[in-house]
Amino acid sequence: MRRGVLFLMFCIFWLATYAQPKIEFEETLYDFGNFSEEEGFVNHSFKFKNVGNAPLIIINAKATCGCTVPSYPKAPIAPGKTGVIDVKYSAIGRPGFFNKSIKIITNGEPAEKSLVIKGNVNSPADNAEFKYFINGLKLKTITYDMGNIVKGEKKELLFDTWNATDRPLTIKITNNTQYISVKALPYKLRPGERGKISVVYDSENSNEWGKQIDEFLITSERPNSRAMNKKISILSNISEDFSKQGNKRPKAEIEKVLVNFGEVVSLSPSNCDIKIKNNGNGTLIIRKASSSSPSIGINVKNSEIKPNGSTSLNISLNPTKCKSRIVNETVTIITNDSEKSEINIQVTATLK
Repeated sequence: MRRGVLFLMFCIFWLATYAQPKIEFEETLYDFGNFSEEEGFVNHSFKFKNVGNAPLIIINAKATCGCTVPSYPKAPIAPGKTGVIDVKYSAIGRPGFFNKSIKIITNGEPAEKSLVIKGNVNSPADNAEFKYFINGLKLKTITYDMGNIVKGEKKELLFDTWNATDRPLTIKITNNTQYISVKALPYKLRPGERGKISVVYDSENSNEWGKQIDEFLITSERPNSRAMNKKISILSNISEDFSKQGNKRPKAEIEKVLVNFGEVVSLSPSNCDIKIKNNGNGTLIIRKASSSSPSIGINVKNSEIKPNGSTSLNISLNPTKCKSRIVNETVTIITNDSEKSEINIQVTATLK
């Protein structure tokens, strides 16, 4: 009986001492070399063999950062058998050199082993053009010019988007302008995928004339990240189709293009009337009279002027709304005069 117990203890000791799994890799370092960021993901399989005499169990495989994802077999590897550990690296949004370690934990000898991947990610040639970043969504700019749009015309502008992350991304558009429609094509971008934003300006449904700035909001959402948004500005110039006038052409003549209120002491508004005459043979229409300054008020007595007729334009200056003591503002008049559709009036003053 005693001999049997001793023999059993010897066997247990022998198994503990000599029955040992052992992992052996064909390589522990892999260099991906130079590759483009547009490849998105690169992958390498590290082959190993259990050169021990007991089943090998890989307990865990951990990378130093989330950009590197290892996967490993969960079942025991019998003595003499082989397996692989796959390592995937996300290059999206990570240009430049990288060197990442993966720690392998086993039940054998050695208990820990390190694998290393390295390489150099080259940015796409046009990457430098994408200067604006909205939670992983890249844009080349946040101001786009649609140029001239003839009244009645529908015009489309397309601009580029790029999901410069390793996670899917959703684009949402907030647009309150009735005559502009905006769509993301597509509105869901896969990691590294590029898309377009379509902006369609329907000038027929717009009451605007001349130079315009319209805005909408782009929101970028992706998993495990706070949504971010950015305002996009669309520039345009809405002009007249003068070919419809035929031989009936209006001709605008303005009394003066400089209004100098001089030294303004009172806080009450100052006013000036300017005469606009139609020297043509067609009806002159004042499409728009505006100023970007809240301190300037504009009132047109009659917006339609018959040939040889005239109207008055009242310009007022409200000192309480001026941002500076030195006033130098512009009033823009848009008409249907084919030769002078835009008239600028300079408004100056010095507040005391």
